[in-house]
Amino acid sequence: MNMLLREQNRSLKQALCAAVCVAFAAFALALVGCSALGAESEGLAVGQTAEGSAAVAIMNGTGKDIEAFYLKGTQEEDYGEALAQEGLLAADSLAKVAYPAGDAAMDLKFKTNDGALYELQALKLSDMQDATVKLSASGTTCYVEYTSKASGQRVSVVEGEQRALKEEKAKKKAKKALKEQKAATEAAEKKAKKAEEALEKAKKDAEAAAAAQAAANASESSDDSYSSGSSGYSSYSGSSSSSSSSSGSSSSSKSSGSSSSSSGKSSGSSGSSSSSGGSSSSSGSSGGGSSAPSGGTEDTRCIEL
Repeated sequence: MNMLLREQNRSLKQALCAAVCVAFAAFALALVGCSALGAESEGLAVGQTAEGSAAVAIMNGTGKDIEAFYLKGTQEEDYGEALAQEGLLAADSLAKVAYPAGDAAMDLKFKTNDGALYELQALKLSDMQDATVKLSASGTTCYVEYTSKASGQRVSVVEGEQRALKEEKAKKKAKKALKEQKAATEAAEKKAKKAEEALEKAKKDAEAAAAAQAAANASESSDDSYSSGSSGYSSYSGSSSSSSSSSGSSSSSKSSGSSSSSSGKSSGSSGSSSSSGGSSSSSGSSGGGSSAPSGGTEDTRCIEL
């Protein structure tokens, strides 16, 4: 009886020890599992966390391992070196990406283990939570889905979407500038054309004024020539009249001489009368009026004798 009791106690102790060992093993496994889960939820640290920096959690939903991340401000030209990270970010794993604190837009680029590069532009990392990067069905483009802290809505940004918007904006700006330049060129051409037309009109007006002045000068010259011709004609007429008058005087004197000569012949003094008549004729030819009294005197003498 005692033997049987002792055997039962020994079996009970063994069972109890086994149960305790199993319990300790289960507890240890639970602790290990919790540690692994905590490490997984923390995510792979990407970039260096320092004072004045923040971090955003991004899940790798690309189906590939990500070996490098690059980050820069949207206004900056080039990416720097890859962000520091310990090993690959496996597919369906979480990364905590450090970035400068603030609301500035950032560009994020990452490289998968097959060498492909993907880029997301103008991301507001400070507004992102529960973010996941994914690839398109073709694997040529990527996009990110996240919940906006500000609005609480789910947002999706496709690779190149922001770039396309910027390019479209740049195209519109260039088109507007080209339109303004074209308008300015057309306005300048119109102004130049008006100036040319005004110059041509001024030239024609000057030519017309010169032609009118030349015609006026020609008309004045013609009037002067006509006046000069009329004066010459009058002088010529006066000379003729004077000549005629002189001729008439000479003829008259000669007639008187002839008459006196005839009278002398009839009175019988032929020599004296002829001489006197010749003298009378000569005197009449040169002086006209003075020979008449002399002739008359001679005639009177003749009559008195």
